Amino acid sequence: MKQGGKIILDFQSNKILSFSELISILNLFFQKNYSLKYFDLGNENIRIEITKDISIRNENDVMENWTFGIITNGMRVEWIEEAIQSILKQKIPNFEIIICGKLIDTSIIEKYNLKYIEFTEKDEIGWITKKKNLVVENAKYENLMIMHDKIILDDNWYNGMQKYGNHFESLSCVTKNSEGKRYSDWKVVLGKDLYFIKNKIYSKIRKNVDQGIYKESLWFDQYYLNYNDWDEQSSIVGHFNILKKKVATQVRWDENLYWNCAEDVALSSDINANGFLNKFNPYSEVTSLNFRQAEHPVISFDIEKLGKLKGQYILRGIFLIVKILKKTGIYTLLEPLVNKLKKTNVYQKITK
Repeated sequence: MKQGGKIILDFQSNKILSFSELISILNLFFQKNYSLKYFDLGNENIRIEITKDISIRNENDVMENWTFGIITNGMRVEWIEEAIQSILKQKIPNFEIIICGKLIDTSIIEKYNLKYIEFTEKDEIGWITKKKNLVVENAKYENLMIMHDKIILDDNWYNGMQKYGNHFESLSCVTKNSEGKRYSDWKVVLGKDLYFIKNKIYSKIRKNVDQGIYKESLWFDQYYLNYNDWDEQSSIVGHFNILKKKVATQVRWDENLYWNCAEDVALSSDINANGFLNKFNPYSEVTSLNFRQAEHPVISFDIEKLGKLKGQYILRGIFLIVKILKKTGIYTLLEPLVNKLKKTNVYQKITK
């Protein structure tokens, strides 16, 4: 929709979506760049007029222009070159490749006409947020893909991006591990608001820094979304990000967070808070040559959920509690019951 364009919705509350829920969704989608007006049509009917006030697009924002940023600590020499080769295979009309971090073999800079930003500060704890922000600051093009040196683009990645289209702000795509299994691409955090989680992250990081501990693994109970699904708390995993430079300039990676400190969850939260949306492209695919997370159950798709997954959190919440109890002696008493629950049709249905 062009700047100044309007969308008019006539709405009546129903069992799937109440007026208050609709307002919550509209505020999420349109809170920054649009203005909303409401008109009472009587008989519980409401008209909503949505006007686009600001466009985030610019003249240079075309699908044929891309900046690829690869962050590295220099330990994966062969993987870096494999990642570069996967980008070259895309045959994108205009692109640049930025390497940020440490290169052991600097001959590849001239070989592939790379832009190199040497940065090794705090490499022992993985200051990846700083490296990603440096890529954004030095990017020539509006379309960005910032990735760790373990990510390889599928041969048809760019074709998939063209099929998806250029209307995105923050994007993920299909991700497989080196065994060909789905890996950390489109997830939701169980039963917790992203802002709540972000606050937990910050409090833990502050505590760790105060104690002289700069990095500690932060894990949350996470589940895959169906590729056709979406949720208000959907989170894009940090081993690669596809996003606009304008968005990444406004919503920077938090440099108080390091590798394995849930910096990706924090970024997803900040993107939502600034009126942008995390979305998913099912047409493009990448492979992660290294992986360390277990498989997650997929939350079954239901078109009537409309981004609301709370109905499935009840049983999952029980298993989250059980997960915590595993660290105590109480679990031995509950284990027979847990095993029976896992065999029930209800559990199988919501974790399929």
